Amino acid sequence: MVIMPLVVGIPQSIRLVEDALEGNRLIGLVAMKDASAEEVQPQMMYNIGTAGRIFFATEGPGKMLQVVVELSASRSRFYSH
Repeated sequence: MVIMPLVVGIPQSIRLVEDALEGNRLIGLVAMKDASAEEVQPQMMYNIGTAGRIFFATEGPGKMLQVVVELSASRSRFYSH
C-alpha cells in the first residue's frame, strides 16, 4: 500500500474530490502537462495515471484541500469524452 499526501487547489479538482468523498471515495490521479494552468482541459492532462481511494481530507489554507490518498499498485488509462 502506498499513501500519498496531495494539496488540491484547482476549483474543478476540489469539486471532484468533494464528490468522491460523498460516494465511494475513489478518484483517478493524472499529472498535468503544465502545472501552472488555472483552468484545466482534458488535453492538458496525461492520460496514464493511477486510481486511488481518499483516506483523509481536510480544508487547508486559501480554499485548498489537503488530501491523503491510498494509491493503486497499477497504472490506469483515462479517456475523455
